[in-house]
Amino acid sequence: MISDMIRWAEQREDYWLEGIKIEFVEKMLQRMEELKMEPAVLAEKIGRKPDYIKRILRGTAKFDMVLMARIAMALGCELVVNMETSKTIKNL
Repeated sequence: MISDMIRWAEQREDYWLEGIKIEFVEKMLQRMEELKMEPAVLAEKIGRKPDYIKRILRGTAKFDMVLMARIAMALGCELVVNMETSKTIKNL
């Protein structure tokens, strides 16, 4: 039963999008900690309000690839996108 639910979830777009967001935010937070950068400083660097960065870190803000690239650059990083063949997603 649970394995059926997992297989069902893995076929849904929102399942994969949330995974991407979670991975990005984990790396963002790790880099902020390495740099000892407060959310307010990052917000200023990308032209946003500090509350927006806090919402990203809590997982409640929507953001796109452009903003992801701006955040990465503000943290001295590159945004790298990778695509691999999936063992769980059926070809459409």
